[in-house]
Amino acid sequence: MTIDVQFRHLPAQTVLGVEARTTIEGIAGVLDDALPAAFQFAGMHGAAFAGPPLTWYIEPPADGEVLIFTGAPIVTPIAGEGRIEVRTIPECDAAYVEYLGPYEGMHQAYAAIAEWAAANGRQLRKDMWEVYWTDPAQEPDQSKWRTEIFWPLA
Repeated sequence: MTIDVQFRHLPAQTVLGVEARTTIEGIAGVLDDALPAAFQFAGMHGAAFAGPPLTWYIEPPADGEVLIFTGAPIVTPIAGEGRIEVRTIPECDAAYVEYLGPYEGMHQAYAAIAEWAAANGRQLRKDMWEVYWTDPAQEPDQSKWRTEIFWPLA
């Protein structure tokens, strides 16, 4: 499979969501809990979404755990409450890949980004995020799952 890595300049994004420290294997469970909570909170507070759900990997995996913030971008910032927070992913330049397939295969896209960065003399930041365009509950065929991966450049 050929993976096309592209350069993108990205504006800042305001995201409503939930932070969690979990294992890689536990990410799906965190999303299953956090995304409905964020969507319900947004609905109760009149927040409009500006895009599909995403997971921001704030810190790379270490000692079997990863720190993530999962939710969705919102049009206008609102105040969070309890575990629901509003954060801003800063404006940045990033390496970008559109990945089609099961989540278990996304490591190939991350490896392609790392190779692209090395070949182009670019350094990658420690954070990155994934945007989920396909809801697995609505599309059981994993080969059709579309995920955008953004890895900011240092």
